[in-house]
Amino acid sequence: MKKIDVNNVVQYQPYLDKMPDSSLKDYIVTRVINQIDWYDRKSINKQKMYKRLSIISIILNGIVPVAVLLSDFGIIVKLIIASLSSAAGIINAVVVLCNYKDLWVQYRLNCETLKSILYHFFLRTGEFENLTIDNSVLNNKLVSSCEELMTKEFQTWVSSTSKIVADSEKKG
Repeated sequence: MKKIDVNNVVQYQPYLDKMPDSSLKDYIVTRVINQIDWYDRKSINKQKMYKRLSIISIILNGIVPVAVLLSDFGIIVKLIIASLSSAAGIINAVVVLCNYKDLWVQYRLNCETLKSILYHFFLRTGEFENLTIDNSVLNNKLVSSCEELMTKEFQTWVSSTSKIVADSEKKG
């Protein structure tokens, strides 16, 4: 498991220092902040891959028509044109297959939602506003809200993976 990004813990440190419950503090650091960090890194990675591959595909698709104008220069130029066109198609297929754009957006959404839940908890606003009477109710609400989001993400992953497997079995 990758170590949690220190910057992600540091931004929450003033709130964590005020917390008397060390088990809840451990949960926030090892589970919630770790997930925020993971979603953040994965979102950035998927965004970079999506943009890089899309830009390469756009460039290749832009070069093909220009290369066609040179096709009278022999078989080598025709091979280059075919290769560029094939490469663009392969890149587009990889982008679709790997679902980079949707994953980028979903991971970013999950990251920001977990951050929002955590700040609402720390500042006792939103769903945590009227729960200040009993800390155990407040703590339970935090854990259930975070776990609900993470479980939903896992269920979405299982569902999409099952669909891919079922689709490939139909074709095979």
